[in-house]
Amino acid sequence: MANLIRITRRRTDSSEHTRDSKGHHANRLRAIEPMEPRQLLTADPLYVGAVYIEEDLGSDAHGDRFEVTFEGGAPGTQLMQVRISGDQNQPGFNMGDVFYDVPQTTQTQHPDGINLGADESFPFQVQTDSSMPDYGIAITSVTVIDGTTDLLIGFSGFDPGEKFVFTIDVDEVEEFDRNETDIDIINHGFDPLTSGAEFDGSQLFATFSAPHYEDALIQAEFENWYDTLLAPTPLDLPKDDFLGQRDRSAAAVGSLEQSIIPAEISGYVYHDRDRDGQMDAGEEGIGETILQIIPINSVEPQETVTATTNSDGSYSVKNLKPGLYRIVELQPEGWLDGIDTPGTVDGQPQGTAKEPDTIDEIFLAGGSQGIQYNFGEYLPASLRGHVHLATADNDCFSEDVYHEPVAGVLIQLLDQFGTIVATTETNQLGEYEFVGIEPGTYSVVETTPAHLLEGGAQAGSLGGTVDGPNRIESVVLGSGQDGINYDFCEMEPVSITGIVVLSTPDGDCFSEDVEHEVVVGATVQLLDETGQLIAETVTGQDGRYKFMDLPPGTYSVVEFTPPGLIDGGAQRGSVDGTFVGDVINSGLIENITLGSGQHAIDYDFCEHLPATISGYVYHDRNDDGSRHGESEYIANVQLQLIDVAGTVVQTATTNADGFYQFTEVELGEYSIVEVQPNGWWDGKDAAGTIAGQVVGQAD
Repeated sequence: MANLIRITRRRTDSSEHTRDSKGHHANRLRAIEPMEPRQLLTADPLYVGAVYIEEDLGSDAHGDRFEVTFEGGAPGTQLMQVRISGDQNQPGFNMGDVFYDVPQTTQTQHPDGINLGADESFPFQVQTDSSMPDYGIAITSVTVIDGTTDLLIGFSGFDPGEKFVFTIDVDEVEEFDRNETDIDIINHGFDPLTSGAEFDGSQLFATFSAPHYEDALIQAEFENWYDTLLAPTPLDLPKDDFLGQRDRSAAAVGSLEQSIIPAEISGYVYHDRDRDGQMDAGEEGIGETILQIIPINSVEPQETVTATTNSDGSYSVKNLKPGLYRIVELQPEGWLDGIDTPGTVDGQPQGTAKEPDTIDEIFLAGGSQGIQYNFGEYLPASLRGHVHLATADNDCFSEDVYHEPVAGVLIQLLDQFGTIVATTETNQLGEYEFVGIEPGTYSVVETTPAHLLEGGAQAGSLGGTVDGPNRIESVVLGSGQDGINYDFCEMEPVSITGIVVLSTPDGDCFSEDVEHEVVVGATVQLLDETGQLIAETVTGQDGRYKFMDLPPGTYSVVEFTPPGLIDGGAQRGSVDGTFVGDVINSGLIENITLGSGQHAIDYDFCEHLPATISGYVYHDRNDDGSRHGESEYIANVQLQLIDVAGTVVQTATTNADGFYQFTEVELGEYSIVEVQPNGWWDGKDAAGTIAGQVVGQAD
């Protein structure tokens, strides 16, 4: 048999069997699993082991036994797949390998259509008996081809501490000629009994899955002497000398620490101008904001991570351990806390916004990505304005005119429900301001100082509605907006004063260099522009009247001549040195127009004391025109008082004493005419005196 190679292998109890210092065959190639860099994790180490036991004594009446189990690992770890390979030396079917001899089926048939194996074959069978718990391990797949070196078993529900036991026929390749075609000759080179020493060098590949962790693959080599490998582990597997079968068993034992699948989370801190909790186009990010990503319950220990937003307001935190998290934002200086919005984890909503500056209950699974965990902020708003006086011509708001400021004026800021949220007073420049206020809809109310009168109001830069002279409503302030020039105007009250005097005996009323007696108790009325009575007063002991604290406007003053006096005259006064008004008659001055803060003075009236003219009609015996003590008086003589127009204004009749008198005679020039009494001749008449002076001429 050309090209026939025969390998004779000793049992493990042979002194000629050579091993290296770790108990491995010195002349056998070993595969090294390439490892990725791992984070230092704290999940329990994962241990897996498989024990092979040759069960037959000289024949294939029974399958060979395998026991597989694992312990430890991260929570939820399950064994998903086991591959046991008997390809011990160079890749491919070679001498020294072990292979599976199973009955031919459509699933197990050799690809070349041949039936390889020594003696009888035995199929893959799961071993169960009353002594083994029902672990609930499900087999999802079994792949084995007759005459090949690989067995692949898929599982579900295979948890730590559970054990899976199965049997299958394993043969050893002692002689093999690749050029041989006679199947009987080929099968003659196989050993139906595969000892632990002959299984030594086979490979175990165990694949594990756990939530939030990378799938883990443990590769281990079966060893004939394995107690030193098994002893440090928690694995419940038969020892090398179990039931005295030390030469029949081999075991593969391996371990690793699983690598977690990190999660990540990201979002923005932004200027939520419309305060709707959504980062809209044009709403800028806020940089240099600090956030803390705080683990609440992670699958492995996780430190709090601090992140700082970029210039566009974005933040992103990677390499987070899976678990439950909370994000807390440190409120950026100068900003007000807005609406915080939970985002999504792998497309599904996750998290709850809580005040202040917190998004809680965010569960990040391994490998998940949380996005749009956003924190909205907004800027405080402000509202400013002025309070000033109207000009003398009642101008309130012309920008090119100086208006005197009013200090100490109370200003109130009301929210949209009418609740007072802030108060302030104007400074020496008449300025007021409300700063650091929440954006919203406001009203501004001004309280007119006691010494001033309401003037008007003007909405400022952001609009609003003027509702009367002291109120501006519907002022809408957005985030960061500054409303200016919400101004109020006040009027200074005006006044009208004057005096009522008596004329001098010569009829002088208003000469300043002549002393005039004042009239006390004269009634003076104030009328508005429409002629409506708005005030009434009487002159005081000094003869003066005054109308104070009047609103600017156009007025008339009416003076009523007191009983016992005769209407004299009126004189318009002045406003700021200028004569203002029209004298309509001796008791009425109209069109007194006053602007803010103006005062009308010297609107004066004059009255005359009524005059009397008296005398006697007597018997002038010596006809000398002079009345003597012995003169006789003539009664019932009629006399007439005639003015310069020749009109008789009064008549009088002498009494028993010959006396007559004209009373309440107005200022003027008069003549006295006697109606000649019957029976008497006309004698000489005599002019009398006024203030001791002879006045008049007798005809």
